[in-house]
Amino acid sequence: MRILWITAVRFGETIHQWGQLGTAGALKDRGVRIDFLSPKIGESGQSILEEFNFGHIPLNYYNIPGTYFISVNRNISKLLMNQIELDVYDAVICEWQTSLGLNSAFRKLKKKGKSTPPWIFEDRSPPAKSSFLSLLQGIQYQMSWKIAANSADSVEVLVPGLERYIRQKFDFKKRMIHCPSGADLSRFTPNKSTSLHLPLRLLHHGSLDKGRGLKRIIDLGIELENRKIQFQITLFGSGPMSGYFQDQSEKYDWFRFLGKIPFDSVPDEINRHDIGLLPLPKRLPWDVGSPLKAMEYAASGLCVLATDVDGSIPLEKFDWFFVSPSESPVNQWIESIYRIKESDLDLKKQARLDAEKELSWKNASRELYTELVKISSPD
Repeated sequence: MRILWITAVRFGETIHQWGQLGTAGALKDRGVRIDFLSPKIGESGQSILEEFNFGHIPLNYYNIPGTYFISVNRNISKLLMNQIELDVYDAVICEWQTSLGLNSAFRKLKKKGKSTPPWIFEDRSPPAKSSFLSLLQGIQYQMSWKIAANSADSVEVLVPGLERYIRQKFDFKKRMIHCPSGADLSRFTPNKSTSLHLPLRLLHHGSLDKGRGLKRIIDLGIELENRKIQFQITLFGSGPMSGYFQDQSEKYDWFRFLGKIPFDSVPDEINRHDIGLLPLPKRLPWDVGSPLKAMEYAASGLCVLATDVDGSIPLEKFDWFFVSPSESPVNQWIESIYRIKESDLDLKKQARLDAEKELSWKNASRELYTELVKISSPD
């Protein structure tokens, strides 16, 4: 099977590429050949796609505020109508950000009597930020669901929480399938020893944006220090709050801020720790999301302290996953740390075992693969 995957993700430039790469990698392991149609990429992005052995069709765009998605969709439509040989593809996956361009092209091609491959409309996340540009993106999001999704042969969303949101917001009736996040079990591996360290090692990494509840990591450290618990917190990543965390690292001996570290160094840095932190507040992106970091922590043999956003619900059944109220999680996190330290179970080992059994990209993409086979097979 060969599929065309249309996305607005700029490979090599964003951490948000791993949903596409993880899912596509799992599909490739099942024998699916994948070409990405996405914005032009630099050497880093090209290296990543070559490493995965994915094809790439570059897409021109205007990187002017307010025009990016318009130019992307317009150029997608032109490429699909005039340059891309659609006959070589058994199916197409198209994300909501690029779906209006595909929908326009396929509609025009069908009017000309030309055949088009079946396609899956994909939504991994709605617009998140509050700004004028996001308001424009929200209009595009609504149009994508009202127009493109209703024209697709199948519809795929990240998790049941996102499905509920869509059905309530747009009164959408068509059947949906789910394709959540997963962990790359070969990239994220645990240390040989699963014993807890002394001092206890806690970790968070990712985008250092406001609105992610990140200052509560420092609040947790202050309270742990007050309770005479031996610990160290490590944080790495980049974003607007980098300066704040650099200042905190100079203020507290127990806090280590690494800034942005090389991509290849991330797994080894994670598996030197005992507990991964997910301090997310109760907001739409986290209620309809799939916590990729939690799965990577588990694959690396870490316990996880999280909050009660809806995205946490599928993981609450695991012994190594601890949920606290998103409004004020610190005290319950500390109680969870006591439970981790006193547990008779090897929770770090159990986290890896559960990741292998239930949280891999292969497991996450099973329903999507089944759907691709279904829509691409002749009646």
